[in-house]
Amino acid sequence: MPPATAMPTANGDVSVSLSNAKILWQASELLPVVIAGGVCLLSWIVLCHWRSRPRRGFAHIALLARIAGIVLLLACLLQPNRVQERPRPQANLFPIVVDESTSMTAWGAESQATERQLRELLSAQSSWRVALGQLFDVRSYTTARQLNQIADYESLELSANASSLGAGLQMLQSRFSERPVAGVLLFTDGNATDPERFAELLAGTSNGSFPIYPVLPEASNASFDMRVGSVTVTQTDFESAPTTLTAEVFANGGDRAEYLPDCKAILMGPDSNVVEEQNIRWTAASPADIDVGAETRGECTFRFRPDAAGMQFHRLVVSHAGDLASLKRILAQGERIQRDTPSEHEMTLVNNQQDVLVDRGGGPYRILYIAGRPNWEFKFLRRAMASDAEVELVGLLRIARREPKFSFRDSFGGNTNPLFAGLGDDDEETAEQYDEPVLVRFGVEDDEELRDGFPKTDEDLFRYHGLVIDDLEPDFFTADQMALLRRFVSDRGGGMLLLGGEESFDANGFARSVLGELSPVYAPKRSQAAAESTPARLVLTRDGWLQPFARLRRNRSSEEQRISALPPVRLINPVGQSKPGSVTLMSAESAASGAMDNAAPVLVAQRFGRGRTMAMLAGDLWRHTMRRPVTRAGAAGSADGVQRDDAARAWRQTLRYVIGDTPQPIELTTDDEAGEGQFVDVNIEVRDDSFRSVDDAIVKLEVTAPDGQTFSMVGRPSEKPGRFTCRVWASQSGSTMLSGAYRLAAKATARDESALGAAEAGWVADPDGRELASLAVNRDALASLAEASGGRIIRSDELDDFVSGLASQDYPVMETHVFPLWHAPWVIAAALLLLCFDWGIRRWLGMA
Repeated sequence: MPPATAMPTANGDVSVSLSNAKILWQASELLPVVIAGGVCLLSWIVLCHWRSRPRRGFAHIALLARIAGIVLLLACLLQPNRVQERPRPQANLFPIVVDESTSMTAWGAESQATERQLRELLSAQSSWRVALGQLFDVRSYTTARQLNQIADYESLELSANASSLGAGLQMLQSRFSERPVAGVLLFTDGNATDPERFAELLAGTSNGSFPIYPVLPEASNASFDMRVGSVTVTQTDFESAPTTLTAEVFANGGDRAEYLPDCKAILMGPDSNVVEEQNIRWTAASPADIDVGAETRGECTFRFRPDAAGMQFHRLVVSHAGDLASLKRILAQGERIQRDTPSEHEMTLVNNQQDVLVDRGGGPYRILYIAGRPNWEFKFLRRAMASDAEVELVGLLRIARREPKFSFRDSFGGNTNPLFAGLGDDDEETAEQYDEPVLVRFGVEDDEELRDGFPKTDEDLFRYHGLVIDDLEPDFFTADQMALLRRFVSDRGGGMLLLGGEESFDANGFARSVLGELSPVYAPKRSQAAAESTPARLVLTRDGWLQPFARLRRNRSSEEQRISALPPVRLINPVGQSKPGSVTLMSAESAASGAMDNAAPVLVAQRFGRGRTMAMLAGDLWRHTMRRPVTRAGAAGSADGVQRDDAARAWRQTLRYVIGDTPQPIELTTDDEAGEGQFVDVNIEVRDDSFRSVDDAIVKLEVTAPDGQTFSMVGRPSEKPGRFTCRVWASQSGSTMLSGAYRLAAKATARDESALGAAEAGWVADPDGRELASLAVNRDALASLAEASGGRIIRSDELDDFVSGLASQDYPVMETHVFPLWHAPWVIAAALLLLCFDWGIRRWLGMA
């Protein structure tokens, strides 16, 4: 057979298409002569055959063989050529991309042998690689966090903790946008850790790109595996268990009907101690409910109280009971579960753990209590807050009102107030005068705090996180102090609690004052002092049941039983309607009728600017406080009980709610969504003592990685006044991220080097859990990718057939191959064979 040659096609030649090849008749000008001569010759042969009157059917077969041989020889007179478009060798690129992430260890049927199987499959000496290299320019790549070109796959290791398929393939498209690419062979499980970029890739490939051919294994791993899904931490003011951790757990593969009942979840504390252990609640109630083709979802919920305030990192671990003992020994030493941690039931244990950030805030919080007269509420409130180490209660009590100013002198020859005689400064110029109220301070830090009464500047008032105003008329405050109160709530974001009393919510001056503006309820239409009324019992409204701080028990029946046992209240301040946007959390209904139609609001709250205000309209809550603490039964087998002071606990939870959202001078917020786990954006808000934004501050940050290494960074000013930003990469030493807890400490100083404040924050990096979120091959995602790009899914055992069929397809760079059929040996041999067959049959029949 002569070799194929490339020849130009002559104009006017007759061609017949055959698949992607066609037959070209080079001597087409002889076509009329050949047809005429062939018709005459064949007619004469048929006529002679008909005159011989053959008696057997074999004679007709011999005739057909003779005609076929003569037709084949006549066709050679037209010089037929076979013309085919074929890819020019080595002109088109055909990249091979291999996902080298950890999840690929489950790509094959045997996890431990997947690396070896891939090395053998991708070897340069394999038959399909040799055939592919003869046609295309083959390039070898790996993808994890980014696309990397390599020489061969002999040293392939599936150890990366990221599968940035979207970013890697987009980089490949950008790199070869102006190059002829025949296609891409993609060895991956389809589980991308950059789903947003992968979605962009699907949209981009549908607009015209090279075809992608995902390669799937002959059989996938079906071993049992369990992983931690999304974890939600909820912070409340519920004193006994202010933190609620809810986690999703997923399981797939293996004999789940046997394994699921023995799966447990444990919560580890910051000091590696076990906080709680519980069984996982699965949605599949019975083996019949388990969907073999889908994941089984479970859930676990932990309610606990952190040992200390501030930022803490807990660790959630799920495991089969058979592996739990060995895992506890590892976790008790403060170590993380590694990829090589052995397991008797699961493919891997790395995705069974999740670090969780619990931030209870940093104290101490300071609350200023100011009252118009000494009363029982301050005594019991101060006693209740004494057991809260994070809240400091500062008191300012008026024990004598401002008296009218007269010009005459007293019997001792002076005009100073005799109540302060002998208590320090008796100088007439500086001593308390008759026309000034007498105020007593409690719990102050030094002699200067509240020395001049209620604060008169932003710096003095904004040092507090909350205010409690009890039985105080609006005229007590000056116009400047009223404006200061408004800024404290709306601009500083402080909390304010208005307590009921004789001087509170008075219609005459209350409605026209800033206190009336800050109050969540309107003043009554007419002046009406609070008075003894019909006994009423307290009830929680629908909004009250939804607020954890308003409850003292974990379930509704216990809470209703507690409230029903409280003595009725008799003194409720009359007010108007609740303001729009406010919520009534507690109301009082008649103890006799029990009707809710005319229920009076007791506890009302609203948002005001950046802060929060509340109104407690009951004026005799001290009746509840004077009751004996409830004694709760102790542990089983113990005669000792635990006293539970519900009234004190209610005050603590209420004040915690009042100051719960109060901002600090320095605030840190982190966002790792945009970085897809590779970096974290940090925002720092800097304010001075007056809570005004500081634009020229110097912000220094110190980051502590999970391995204990620290590195320093500097915040950059942003467009928003007082905000500084910084991008923190989860690992400063390389491209491989570290899984675990990151701590961030920020310090802000002014240009004169005076300290503005400090704050701390943290986040959890879990690249291993993100990478091993699913160990099953994502066939749906790969099928969508192949369909969008114009490729198709290929099984690993079909690679030889796939490569052999590539030569018959169209590619960016093609060349024309012309093969002369008219003097091919097999054509002459076929014609001679047909004529010899005719002669042999006729000789056998005696016709020759």
